[in-house]
Order: sequence, then C-alpha cells, then structure tokens
Amino acid sequence: MKEKIKVFKFGGASLKNADAMRNVAAILMRYKDDKLVVVGSATAGTTNALEEVVRAHQSGKRDEALAQLDAIRQAHNTLAAALVGEGHPFSTS
Repeated sequence: MKEKIKVFKFGGASLKNADAMRNVAAILMRYKDDKLVVVGSATAGTTNALEEVVRAHQSGKRDEALAQLDAIRQAHNTLAAALVGEGHPFSTS
C-alpha cells in the first residue's frame, strides 16, 4: 500500500503574526513522521495590500505604489525578526 501524503495549506489569519506562525509549526510538528506537503500563502492582509500596489501603479501613482510595497516589505521583515530574533543575519534589503 502506498503511504499517504498529507497536504496542509495555511494563509491569512493562520499566518498573521509570529504567534500564529508558531502555532502552524506546532501543528506541523504533530505530523513530523508523516509525508507532508505544506503550502503557505500570503500573510493576513498581504493579498489586499498587493492589490492596492497594483491599483496605485495602474493609476500612475508610482511613488504611492512604491511606498505601499515598502510597507509590505517592512511588515514581512518585522515578522521575520519576531520569529528568528533581532540579531539573526537574515537579509532585510
């Protein structure tokens, strides 16, 4: 018999902050001996924020689009720092 693969998809509220991501990790650890496929989609609010970037760009508001994109980047850097610690050498550029 073939071994079954479990598929998990997380996004939005389940990836909204560091505590939520740690919860996802705890869930996945319950299946550490199983074959898994894990899909992580956008964090809470990111899809809407990216749509706003596109709208601003399409409206010719290049500076606004770049500022919105920078805000998304900053939010993800803040989340990464919360997960791995401030001194971790992940790239913030």
